[in-house]
Amino acid sequence: MENTNCLQGLRCPRCGHADRLYITATTTFEVTDDGTGDHDDVLWDSTSPTQCSECDWFGDLGDFEFEEPCEAMQAEASWHEDDPDSPFEE
Repeated sequence: MENTNCLQGLRCPRCGHADRLYITATTTFEVTDDGTGDHDDVLWDSTSPTQCSECDWFGDLGDFEFEEPCEAMQAEASWHEDDPDSPFEE
């Protein structure tokens, strides 16, 4: 299923996994001696450290943004090699 919310346009560049990513983000917590309370919005950007939950590939979140097929999709589509109109490149 295609992501349509927080992970829309994101997937692992190594394995193509798109269901769950570990993104290092920032937020501001209310902290007392008893612990943390409410927090503000969680913020990340294209430079946030990110790890694939499937294959453990690690990079910046921007590395997980896709417009072209990932490596896994290219390998699966190798039968397109002889098609000059194929969007897949070797």
